[in-house]
Amino acid sequence: MVRGHSAVIVDDNPGFISNAANVLRSLGVSRVLAAGDGETGLEIVTGSTQSEGVDLIVLNPEMPGVDSLELLRGFSQSGFTGSIILASGESSEVVQSAWKIGQCLGLRIHTVPRDPLLIGEHLSTAG
Repeated sequence: MVRGHSAVIVDDNPGFISNAANVLRSLGVSRVLAAGDGETGLEIVTGSTQSEGVDLIVLNPEMPGVDSLELLRGFSQSGFTGSIILASGESSEVVQSAWKIGQCLGLRIHTVPRDPLLIGEHLSTAG
């Protein structure tokens, strides 16, 4: 499903970014970009050209700075058509709220626990 695709990991934890990037590369994702904050993640996604577009966003919905509502709204307004995986160890209320907002904005959004291996498992079984 993800072989040859492009992904952006938006998270303020460098260890999580590194581990998630390794999992995505092992699944054949050809281009993995990292953003240590929401503003940079939004710039990467909204600044991508069609030929270099992003197919997948792995997003921590609770980071300092730009909140998840603003990020999801920005992804939607930019015409993002890929998938978004919310990966967070935060309260389930935060994740569920972000998921509902993403659904209302028409985004293809999924949730997984904050474990890079579970992200890989989710992607490898998604159809």
